[in-house]
Amino acid sequence: MVDADESATSAMRREIEHGLACAARFHYADAATHFALAREQSPSTETPLIVALDAFMECHARYWHLQQLLHEASHRFAVAHAEQQARLTDLQAVLSAMQSNREEVAAMQYPVEHSASLSARPPISQPTSNVASVLPGLAFTCFGRFVVWRAGEQIELCSNRNGQAILRYLVAHPRHSATMDVLMEALWPEDAADVARHKLHVAISALRCALNSGYKCPKGAGYLQCENGLYQLNPAVPIQIDAEEFVALYRSGQRTGGDAASDRYEAACKLYTGPFLPEDLYADWSLIQREQLAQMHLAMCGALAAHQLAHGRYDEAARWATRILEEDRCDETAHRQLMRAYAAANRRADALRQYQRCEHILADELGVQPMAETTALFYAILRGEPLPDPS
Repeated sequence: MVDADESATSAMRREIEHGLACAARFHYADAATHFALAREQSPSTETPLIVALDAFMECHARYWHLQQLLHEASHRFAVAHAEQQARLTDLQAVLSAMQSNREEVAAMQYPVEHSASLSARPPISQPTSNVASVLPGLAFTCFGRFVVWRAGEQIELCSNRNGQAILRYLVAHPRHSATMDVLMEALWPEDAADVARHKLHVAISALRCALNSGYKCPKGAGYLQCENGLYQLNPAVPIQIDAEEFVALYRSGQRTGGDAASDRYEAACKLYTGPFLPEDLYADWSLIQREQLAQMHLAMCGALAAHQLAHGRYDEAARWATRILEEDRCDETAHRQLMRAYAAANRRADALRQYQRCEHILADELGVQPMAETTALFYAILRGEPLPDPS
């Protein structure tokens, strides 16, 4: 029993020492966290210490409130100053217009942009029905690692890396097609046209052999077709792509809302096992699509965390919020969701430490302080008050 008391006293002293060290560096929020944890561990016999800790916490609450008012006043001042400068600029513009005797309408005209119309390419001829009927559908895994499946078995792709890259490019783009010129520009932008064309032909040949292996197809037929300089995956063959299913579930969840949306979001997030086409992580053509899919994933994880919080499933809420932070350490909404989940599950110390992690990450990576919502949530947890409405 004595050892337990000594251990608790030692832990309390460490928290106080950490708090004092934070205060010496003007990290008062961190100091308040350590002092709050020390207060919880203080034996009732340590009356002077408890009084001193409570006094600091009360004083710090007033300090924080005044600091928030100061920040708000500074923000309003900056907005008013910017508005004043804008009005002066407007006044100067009016004066200049009067002096130059130009009509205001002419001064406000913008040049009309003309976009060149693109001629539609003729569609690729459909393959003969007997060839299409013998070819089973293909399934593509694009998240985490690119894998091709045929009849439930993984296809061993060609050893030609350019051929693999061409297949990923076709899978990722609408209608799963691309012209010869587009492929050459995407894969060999620095090569001369004849060199790039030769590489393309070699890669396409290797890719065809891998996709059609085990199936007898006429020349130019099979899974990959080419006509009028346009390469395309055979439109008569069923194709399933995890990224397309992911987007469909996301859109469906957006339309339905409620519990049905959560079911669709969870199904979509199960498909997201890693970045989209990581083999082309540094390719310009895949960058925008990868970022869009990543943002959809984070949005769904955030919605799932909020849904689980609202239904009192705090461990699940923490799991989804943590998944967001694994991809984006600076997502303050996820930090707040994690703080709420911990606080609601009576894990106050974890909630306070989560704020500390958030504060340090934002300072280290972005050079900013947590938003007012995050700080307000921290102080509500610190003082044991009802948590502010997350909306």
